[in-house]
Amino acid sequence: EEQPSNLMIQMDVRQWRKMAFFFPILFLSAAMLSLYVLLARIVHMQRTQIGFLRASGYSSAALLAHYVQFGLVVGALGGVLGLVLGHLFARYITGLYVSVLNIPYVSAPFRWQSALVGICISLGVSSLACLAPARGAAALRPAEAMRASTESARVGMRIFLGRGLPFVVRIPVRNLLRRLRRTAYTMAGVGAGVSLVVLFVSVSGETRAALDTHFERIVRYDAAVALDPPQPQRILSRVAVIPGVNRVEGTLGVPVALRSDSRKVDTILIGMPAGAKLLGVVAAAGGAVPVRRGHLLMSDGVCRKLGVREGEAVWLEYAFNARNLTIRRRLLVGPPLEKPIGSEVYMPLSEVRRIFGARLELPDTAINSALVACDKERLGLVKHEMSKLPGALAVESPWDIRAQLDEQMAFSYLFTGLFVLFGVVLAGAVIFNTMTINILERAREVATLRSLGFGMRRVRLMTSIENLLIVLLGLVVGLPAGYWLNIRTLRMFASESFALEPVAYPATYVMTALGALVVALLAQTPALRHLARMDLAAMTRTMGE
Repeated sequence: EEQPSNLMIQMDVRQWRKMAFFFPILFLSAAMLSLYVLLARIVHMQRTQIGFLRASGYSSAALLAHYVQFGLVVGALGGVLGLVLGHLFARYITGLYVSVLNIPYVSAPFRWQSALVGICISLGVSSLACLAPARGAAALRPAEAMRASTESARVGMRIFLGRGLPFVVRIPVRNLLRRLRRTAYTMAGVGAGVSLVVLFVSVSGETRAALDTHFERIVRYDAAVALDPPQPQRILSRVAVIPGVNRVEGTLGVPVALRSDSRKVDTILIGMPAGAKLLGVVAAAGGAVPVRRGHLLMSDGVCRKLGVREGEAVWLEYAFNARNLTIRRRLLVGPPLEKPIGSEVYMPLSEVRRIFGARLELPDTAINSALVACDKERLGLVKHEMSKLPGALAVESPWDIRAQLDEQMAFSYLFTGLFVLFGVVLAGAVIFNTMTINILERAREVATLRSLGFGMRRVRLMTSIENLLIVLLGLVVGLPAGYWLNIRTLRMFASESFALEPVAYPATYVMTALGALVVALLAQTPALRHLARMDLAAMTRTMGE
């Protein structure tokens, strides 16, 4: 169970389980809200038909069942489509994942139990989304339903908004205020779709930023050699004379366990030499942090895992107890570090030697790692010469590790990109449904305006203004909600060895907002064309019946 590769796979499995629970909730919640908005608008458009049916003897239960069946049909069709696409997607993702791990055997059978759970969830979510609008339709009285809707903005608000506004702006604004409930849940639907796009685009950018931070601000060396057994520090003089080497530093790493109350973190304690430059120690709040005696420097993720803050005490214990040694020290926590990758903690090299040197029978000036900054064109030669050192266990280059990580992260980027695509499709569907119904339920008003001499160009302008105002209101909700979701998601998936920091990239929010506005303009085109082709007299007569 403690085998490193097995531990890494088990960590991946735990993360996949979290994703399998968290992300479906996000998508289903947004889809549920979208379906609720859609059916609520349909019920509003069909008020007169509902009143006619109630007057003709149809019971409230029959109308309730009719609109709930709408949700069941949508849930059943969506569930079946989701099963097929989900199974194909699962096989594809599994194949990519095992190829990254170089596992030769892949098994991704169709799981009927998961399929049944998926269908039940789809039917349940769609039914719940339709329940409130269906109950509203069933509760309508015949006489009330066959009258025109009496929702309106307050008189004082209408008068205020009527002052100084052009007619083509005043009418769209009044339309939004006339039916505040409809405006509110339409705004919520648009905001839900936008928030998902912001979330997944932000996570993708933050992952790249974390890698850049680790390999540019923290890991500043070009090659490192692990030494076992530890060697005296004088071995660094042999490294310094290798052609192409510009700087060399020695560190001493010891496996330790950190304890605070009932919490524990297993990690590596790294002793850093005075004036170290090849291993960056950067505070989470910004700026370099001095490595001081009596203090442990650790990442913000390790601090959260231990439940400690700067200035509080933790217990440092020797973790490799094959020798039945008990080495324990009480130390203070220093300023939290910006360290998105890895859980190593830091102390002065001299203090690590003082605590562990004699007990572990180490040389007085022991080091077990040598870090080198060198000319890039001579990196291969430097690595080759370092491999000849006494006790040289392994030689690595951050550049090679970065290349391997980039190759492995291609899978993560693809997965995140698919989530972004899902978010975009869902947001586009919400906006399209909203824009289409918003226009179609205005058919009578559009016909009246055109009969009074308004050209279709002016009607299109007024409609576009109203739709864009709805999207702007949705952005006011969706962009902050996306940022909040991003913070909650990063905290949920953070661990002491890998933690992303939320970053509000302006480009993410600007592009999402512009994309939503463009989608809104494109989404209204089919409905506007439909209205332009309709006969005015027939449309006025039909909508007035």
